[in-house]
Amino acid sequence: MFRGVRTRLYRRKLDQSGVSAVEFALLMPLLIMIYFGLAETTQMLLADRRISQVAFSVGDLVSRTDQVDDAQMADIFTVARVIMQPFPVSTVMGIRVTSIEVASDGKASAVWSDASGTLGAYVPGAPMAIPGTLIDPGETVVLSEVTYLYRGLSSMIIADGMTLSSKFYLKPRKSDAVLRVRG
Repeated sequence: MFRGVRTRLYRRKLDQSGVSAVEFALLMPLLIMIYFGLAETTQMLLADRRISQVAFSVGDLVSRTDQVDDAQMADIFTVARVIMQPFPVSTVMGIRVTSIEVASDGKASAVWSDASGTLGAYVPGAPMAIPGTLIDPGETVVLSEVTYLYRGLSSMIIADGMTLSSKFYLKPRKSDAVLRVRG
């Protein structure tokens, strides 16, 4: 009698049918989460690269001119939204362009500023912080800033979204300063 039970237990121990299905069922949710996490990370990295591209392009377009008017600024902001496609931009992206001048005492301040989307413009004369010794007293620089609230495809990975941002400082190329013509 004990021998029969022992034989059956030994046979069941050797029986491996169904083990792969059980292992697959245990690992599949983890593999699915890893797959979607990698897809989400890839999309976020693409958005981050686009944000950098927008910030550089906006600053570059402004720094290439000696003056910018309202129509040109509107066109520059439109170009920025086109660069961000296929990512949505209507309520999640902010762009700001600022001309900064360093006075003879070394203090930097905004000369003019324009913004679109979720960012607001700086008030002329507002103190500005410039990293390091980027420009000497009496010189100007164009600062372009972009922020973007990235919301992923699913709220499982990034629930509230993640704010991505980029800044570029570019010296004017055609003149000492880029003038802003309003009206």
